Amino acid sequence: MKRKNKATILIVDDKPANLLALENLLESDDRVLLMANNGKDALKITLNKDIDLIILDVQMPDMDGFEVAQILKSNKKTKDIPIIFASAERKEHKFMMKGYEEGAVDYFFKPLDPEIARAKVAVLIQVQLQKKELIEKNLSLEKSALLINNSADIIGIIDAASFKIEEINQAFTTILGYNISEAKETSLVFFLSNEDRIIVQKLSKQSKERLSFETRIYCKDRSIKWLQWNVVVKYNKWFVNARDITEIKQVERIRNYLATVVKQSNDAIYIHDKEGKIISWNEGAEEIYGYTEKEAVKMNMWNIIPEFHRVQTEDIIDKVLSDKKIQDIKTKRITKHGKLIDVLFSASIILESGGEKKSIAVTERDVTLQKITDEKIKQLNVDLQDNVGKLETVNKELEEIAENQKIQNSLLQSTITSYKDILIFSVDKEYCYMVFNEAFRLATFQAYNSEVSIGMSMLDSITDKDDRKKAKSNCDKALSGEAHVTLEIYGDLIHYYYETRYSPIFDGKGEVIGVTVMSANITERKRAEEQLLELNKELESFSYSVSHDLRAPLRAIDGYAGILGEDYGNILDDEGNRLLKAVQYNAKKMGNLIDDLLTFSRLGKKELTKTILNMNELVEGALYELNKSTKHNAIVKIKHLHKASGDYGLINQVVINLLSNAIKYSTKVGKPLVVISSEEMPAEVIYTIKDNGAGFDMRFANKLFGVFQRLHTSDEFEGTGVGLAIVQRIIAKHGGKVWAEGEVNKGATFKFLLPIN
Repeated sequence: MKRKNKATILIVDDKPANLLALENLLESDDRVLLMANNGKDALKITLNKDIDLIILDVQMPDMDGFEVAQILKSNKKTKDIPIIFASAERKEHKFMMKGYEEGAVDYFFKPLDPEIARAKVAVLIQVQLQKKELIEKNLSLEKSALLINNSADIIGIIDAASFKIEEINQAFTTILGYNISEAKETSLVFFLSNEDRIIVQKLSKQSKERLSFETRIYCKDRSIKWLQWNVVVKYNKWFVNARDITEIKQVERIRNYLATVVKQSNDAIYIHDKEGKIISWNEGAEEIYGYTEKEAVKMNMWNIIPEFHRVQTEDIIDKVLSDKKIQDIKTKRITKHGKLIDVLFSASIILESGGEKKSIAVTERDVTLQKITDEKIKQLNVDLQDNVGKLETVNKELEEIAENQKIQNSLLQSTITSYKDILIFSVDKEYCYMVFNEAFRLATFQAYNSEVSIGMSMLDSITDKDDRKKAKSNCDKALSGEAHVTLEIYGDLIHYYYETRYSPIFDGKGEVIGVTVMSANITERKRAEEQLLELNKELESFSYSVSHDLRAPLRAIDGYAGILGEDYGNILDDEGNRLLKAVQYNAKKMGNLIDDLLTFSRLGKKELTKTILNMNELVEGALYELNKSTKHNAIVKIKHLHKASGDYGLINQVVINLLSNAIKYSTKVGKPLVVISSEEMPAEVIYTIKDNGAGFDMRFANKLFGVFQRLHTSDEFEGTGVGLAIVQRIIAKHGGKVWAEGEVNKGATFKFLLPIN
């Protein structure tokens, strides 16, 4: 991409003669030369101009070249501008290395060699212009990448021979649930159903430049979705676009299913328009009324309605047309052969495009036989009343026979069926099922296509050899009297985790007579743990970014604000100077926040080095450090503190944070008082830091230890909102806990617990 603008060079030197000499030396039609005779002017120019190269004199008054370069390199806009340092005197190695550390790419030593100077400048300008061109291209590529990753469709590149996914966008995760890392370098066929694998492999052998097809694909949670693929074949790659059409397929499936149900239903199902003309007629209607579909669509619904029911039916149709649903009305109909039958009539409106009411869907069930049967049953009931005494006697005898077994089974079955998310079963010493719940029955059927039953051997129901061997081994261990828990993993591509408890069953004499097995799916918990590990990695990455990307801009803000204050402080009014100081204050405040965040994030990686802590010495040392850095009039009383076990540096940080908080929030009371004490328990020590300051509302106590969660505004009390989060993380890392109690304007009490050993 050819640049339209000329290359811009900034020459900085406090001597006019040197500026003129360099201008004459470097002047060219394809360049713009800018001059500055001090560091402050150079900084102002770089902020307002697009500079391609800076030639910077080292020995300048007020602000030397090294200081100017340091500020330039800390600014996002100017950090990549190449700098050539110019020096007339100092040429020693140490001096030159300092220049390179501050970002120099080369040195000019005075007096200059004109040819060498021109050549160096030409090369650096060419490199810088090429770099800018590359940045512009990368920006264009980033925009394209953003468009791809924000697409609702899956977009990617797949190797046409191996089907390995080389590149894929975020929609793959959104639609299917897999991480990008799980997808890349994995063959597409692993995600497909067996049937669709064959289809895709056949398509790859075709010599077409464009392919379009549909596949079923397994999501991470093992559900199945439908994708519509459009593929461009080029350079032995598939450039793919895949759209989720699962909902469309489901609608089609439901529609086809309903069509099949309607067609095969034993009920008469038909549709007629507002005038009664029959539009459709199913097999059930043919069976009930005797008219074929071909005959029915040529006639009117009034052909099957008795004349004495016409007025009633017209009234019903008017109600249906006014959007009232009719359900199971008993009425009569006439068949093709003139037979009068009893039916249950249901009807509802069908709305077509535009919401216009066009037709009525009708369902009619022949209940003639049922009516006759009901009448016979009534008569039988009358007859049975005469023999009720005999029936009661028989029932009583049957109940006595079955009573004991029934009570036992019902009690056990009712207990285990209440657990719908846990697989439960019991086997005897011969591994035969004694009882199981519905969740286990379904899981076994899905896993092994085997239906379990009471008395069946567990070993016969598990078709996988390795699973059978593992189940037997675990049951044997429980049959020996040992209860135990196992972690079991299933699945090849996607892993599912089960935590299974095997418990022996004892009889009244203490003999083991069987095993009860309870298995809970803990896949979500395991995946949450994996996600937590991933989040920790992201936190470390964030910490690195904070350390290297935020500190430099803050230094630049502070530096430029200082320059503004020095150069224009006498021009600005009081409000302008106040705002300028606010900028510098907030830059320093942001720096403190960065320090706190870095401390918080590093705690996750820090290994504990535990020693026996002399807490009185530790607290006194922390107070000494606070008194050096903080002016306050609080009285701090330290009672005898019991020893505990912990990492000295981390527990010192806890004490400093809690003590500084107690002092800070007590500054607005007349006589601020902070008391530090401890209480020894059998295995731990509880430390208490109590103040008489601002306190807090206990309704919001759960927010105290969250990052950026503050119960007071920064106008009331300064702070970053990270200190207590650091405290909680350190104490949790020690296996202890921290909590707080308080009341508004009556002080706060913070307590933390540490193990003695």
